[in-house]
Amino acid sequence: MIGGESHTAPLLVSWTWVGAACGFVAGASYALVLAAPVTSALGVIAASVFGPALVGFSAGLYHVLRARRRTVTLDFGLTANVAAGVTVTVRAGPSGHTNVRP
Repeated sequence: MIGGESHTAPLLVSWTWVGAACGFVAGASYALVLAAPVTSALGVIAASVFGPALVGFSAGLYHVLRARRRTVTLDFGLTANVAAGVTVTVRAGPSGHTNVRP
């Protein structure tokens, strides 16, 4: 291996697993949001999990793609997905934007 590749390989594998796991959780939570009634607690919890899972998936994908080469579009893509994850989480939380009753 060339240079510091041997030191970054375990980290790249870890980010690959994080991205895959978060991608699965994001997909499952999105499916639950579509299937569950909007006013149910399950729907609110699934919607609240989607944002952080999207961010985790995006970060994992970013690190995997960045291992090959770093580009400005890759950085902008991660920034946009983090902003989207935060926005989805804020909108989905029990902060008065849903009709969930305690």
